[in-house]
Amino acid sequence: MPFADVNGLSIAYDMAGDGQPVLMFNGIGADRSAWGLQVPEVSQHFTTITFDNRDAGQTRHTGAPESYTMRQFAGDAAG
Repeated sequence: MPFADVNGLSIAYDMAGDGQPVLMFNGIGADRSAWGLQVPEVSQHFTTITFDNRDAGQTRHTGAPESYTMRQFAGDAAG
């Protein structure tokens, strides 16, 4: 599985399929494997991108609590 260097983190992600990209992200506590039932179907029509938020799954973050803001999560997703 690949990792992307974003905002000082090494974010674990997966891509599948072909076509327009669809970014699939979970709430704070779930990792990208939670999309396991949806990715096979969606990736028949789109490129699916799933990733682990900071401190979920294989993405680790040991920063201060103030770095767990919606703006920071949005920046991670955009990266």
